[in-house]
Amino acid sequence: MKFQKCFAKKIIVFCCIFLFSAPITYSQITSEKQIMHKINYKYGEVIKLNINEVTLVNDTFSIELTYFTHKRPYIGGATKVMTSLTISKDNEYEEIFLSEHGVEGKSKSEDGLSKAERFSSVLWKGYKFQLEKIDYNEYIEIKIFKKE
Repeated sequence: MKFQKCFAKKIIVFCCIFLFSAPITYSQITSEKQIMHKINYKYGEVIKLNINEVTLVNDTFSIELTYFTHKRPYIGGATKVMTSLTISKDNEYEEIFLSEHGVEGKSKSEDGLSKAERFSSVLWKGYKFQLEKIDYNEYIEIKIFKKE
């Protein structure tokens, strides 16, 4: 009986220590170490976003390329590379996705897709984000348009 009580106490102490130390161990990057770029952007120009770098656009909103993913196509089937962007404005955060489409085994000149079919765009709070280029796991190039 004493062994069971002692063992139970040790388990409880271990769990408490583990649970309370885990957030410290696995916390996000502090703002001091995070890379942030501030740019004066002319709407409609191409902007390069590197992965895990925050870009402050015209002191209006911030945008961060957070990750890439892709779909595994069947031979001759449709391909899709998707990027995730986290956008923040006025203490509101939202995740949007931009993607590039293609056809497995065919080059961009052979697959018959127009630029509008190949690259997606997303509307967000009066802005249009248009994907222009993807370099997988490195960066993307986009254009931002302000909707009046």
